[in-house]
Amino acid sequence: GGYGGSILLAHAFAERPQMRRLYTARYGFRLLKQNVKCLAWKESERINRVIREKSVDLGKLVKKNKTLRFLHPIRNPLDCSVSIVRTGMMPKFYPQLKENDLPSLVELILGEIRDFLDLAQRHPDHFFFYFQDDLKESVLNELAKFLGLSDDQRWVKDSMKMYQLRRPYKHEPTLKEHYRRKVDLLFKDYPDVKDHLLKMATNHE
Repeated sequence: GGYGGSILLAHAFAERPQMRRLYTARYGFRLLKQNVKCLAWKESERINRVIREKSVDLGKLVKKNKTLRFLHPIRNPLDCSVSIVRTGMMPKFYPQLKENDLPSLVELILGEIRDFLDLAQRHPDHFFFYFQDDLKESVLNELAKFLGLSDDQRWVKDSMKMYQLRRPYKHEPTLKEHYRRKVDLLFKDYPDVKDHLLKMATNHE
């Protein structure tokens, strides 16, 4: 729901009956699970904005609160930029940019990914990322370990049954070329990540 609460109130459960069936097969119709281990806050753009506006030192923050974990599922930055513009979120989340300025928006998104990689390198126990187009069972097992959760292969299998990736958008050649240049520049210290990000630009070619 708009104010948080049970995952059963999320739009995915209303739109996908199979997801609700998998959940209720394990937990019934309880709005809250027993023995809650994690509290998830999925408001990445808002969180990013507050962190930047308040100049939050995340290194100091995770040292003070060792239970904090930050997750970054890396979506195709080109698709992400188009989605932000189409949904009308650009003025809200990136007010410093002109409307429909996709090249600048792509550059900012790539910069945010780079910042997260640096944090993950310095604080691997608190920052975890994966590529949304490369989600597999091994990644989910790594995620569970990162969160300190028990080995739960039923959850892994159920998650893979439900995971669907949106088809990529088509992008103008000039935007893709701009993207490639920025990826080469920003991620030269992370060659594996750079290669994956470059591959994302050709997924629909």
